[in-house]
Amino acid sequence: MKKGIIVIDPGHGGVGNVGGSDGNHAVSALGDLEKNLTLEIGLLLKAELLFKSHEVYLTRDTDRNLSLEDRANLARDKKAHVFLSLHFNGWNDIITQGTETFVYPKASSDSVLLASSIQQRLIQATGYKNRGVKEMKLGVLNPGYHSPITACALAEISFITETNDAKRLRDDNYKKSLAQSLAVAVEDFINKSSSIMKFKVLRMQQNGILEIEDSDI
Repeated sequence: MKKGIIVIDPGHGGVGNVGGSDGNHAVSALGDLEKNLTLEIGLLLKAELLFKSHEVYLTRDTDRNLSLEDRANLARDKKAHVFLSLHFNGWNDIITQGTETFVYPKASSDSVLLASSIQQRLIQATGYKNRGVKEMKLGVLNPGYHSPITACALAEISFITETNDAKRLRDDNYKKSLAQSLAVAVEDFINKSSSIMKFKVLRMQQNGILEIEDSDI
């Protein structure tokens, strides 16, 4: 099995906006903050990958914020094979739910393969609606910040504004299962596993409407 250099980016952190990164975005139905949940999952994922003998770095391991460019620069400095930014979604109701993974527009084939692997394993772990792999100009994925050798993806694991999900994310076993699924996804990518089912990338128009509605594998 190949060993990789992996940078995990727990989204948000601290207070206020730092270089395009908000201190926090979503708040769960039970009042838990996205920035704390991403850090918890990030720490668990790091432990899983270290156990598998990968070289692993976190953009943050405390409640602090970094600019989007600084988050990406860590992956460039470490010559990482993988950069994975962890996030949770939120919406203005308590029923919307689903899992989605993002790449930058015209991302490399490796980034799309990484995102496909992440999406595949996450929907198995969450059991939620497959919202697909999508393109979006997210600053932390900007290829201008990254080395060409780095596959980059951003995972929106679930909508924490949905009541049941908020409850699940207070279960340590569930959070560990999310980290384990992400670790398997990263390993699958690094080893270019034949088990990865490549998703069609959903491209966004300027008006925010998807050009392709079919997210079948």
